Amino acid sequence: MLLILFLIAAGCFAITRYLKRGNFRLRNRENRLQITETKMLGNRQFLLVAEYGNQRILLGVSPSGIQHLCYLESESTEKDFPELKSPCE
Repeated sequence: MLLILFLIAAGCFAITRYLKRGNFRLRNRENRLQITETKMLGNRQFLLVAEYGNQRILLGVSPSGIQHLCYLESESTEKDFPELKSPCE
């Protein structure tokens, strides 16, 4: 009886330790969220292009937070940030 209680306690400890480390991943799920481009602006501020599925989003990141700037066309594959400015206007 004592052995069974010990095994249950050890199992609970192992499960909580495993979950706290964050080493688990949901299987059968694709990683659809990706950061495809970043551009440092200085003073801990930068722009980034995030893709989720077939949507592309331009985000501004600063110490005060993250701000959605605009949606980008999913077909365009420009890699130059000055060209990304025009869809936001």
